[in-house]
Amino acid sequence: MANSGAFGLLSYLSVFVALAFLLWQAARKNKLSQKSIAFASSLLAMFVSNFFGFSTVMVNLLFFLLLAFLCIENEWFDEKKKKSWQWQFKAWQQLLLGLLLSLFALFAWRWVWRTWYADYQFTAGQNAFESSDYQNALNKIQTAIELSPKEALFYDQLATDYGTLATLLADQDASASAELASTAVKLSTYALTLNPHHLNFYKSQVSLYVQLGKLDPSYYLRAISTLQTAITLAPSDAKLYYNLSLLQAMTGQTNSALATMQKAVDLKSNYAQARNQLAEMLIAQGRLSEAAEQYQAILEQINPNDSLVQEKFKLLEASLSAQEKLAPSSK
Repeated sequence: MANSGAFGLLSYLSVFVALAFLLWQAARKNKLSQKSIAFASSLLAMFVSNFFGFSTVMVNLLFFLLLAFLCIENEWFDEKKKKSWQWQFKAWQQLLLGLLLSLFALFAWRWVWRTWYADYQFTAGQNAFESSDYQNALNKIQTAIELSPKEALFYDQLATDYGTLATLLADQDASASAELASTAVKLSTYALTLNPHHLNFYKSQVSLYVQLGKLDPSYYLRAISTLQTAITLAPSDAKLYYNLSLLQAMTGQTNSALATMQKAVDLKSNYAQARNQLAEMLIAQGRLSEAAEQYQAILEQINPNDSLVQEKFKLLEASLSAQEKLAPSSK
């Protein structure tokens, strides 16, 4: 039910509300049989199970079978009884109702078709871009946006494509490359405006800024800012801290990079990539014993068969041993 949205949840609950009303009416008239109570109890148990847990195809099949048995047991849809509560419509009322239902069906079909065709154009655009048919790809994704102008994913993908084209054109036409880069940033920003809570759009924007950073290093600072915002949304995501640390190191923020990488390791102790990078940062600052601890943690706790880390650890141990031997003579 979580995937059905508010409409699905309300539809699901309305079935039980209607069922409760019918059972209440039957109980007032003392027409509630033991079978009806058994069926209703089973449905109530399934309601609790589905609401707080999850349902499968067989569970739903059993649900509707029990509901059908309950209806048959109480003769709720008996043709003879049906006439007592059946609504009577005049000809003009039937015509008006039919017209309204037709209009509703038409608008519903149009919405479904536009949604489907937008997805179709978007997928076709992605495939065309991967085939280096860039102009056709951009046209298709823009068509998807026209059909579904509030879909953040479409703007996000178009921003990524513009960013790729900006880097490809950098050596051939700097002016066109800069214009494409500017458009990519605007599209990415608008995607986040449409959906500021989805972490993937922040990650996409960071990737875009890193890509454009090859053309203008100032984009790296924007990437750092975006990552810092993303961290406020997912403060326990170690990979965000890892990427932030790398960008801080690229922009010369050495101490901040080291502290951020340490945070990534603290959040995820089995993050081998972060420990390895932290060790390299510590080595660059001459803190060899602390770096050795990171390599040792990788070999003892994460992957004892990592040959590259084994090699680095041996070299580091040799350096530390040499330092210890030289220490007395320096006194």
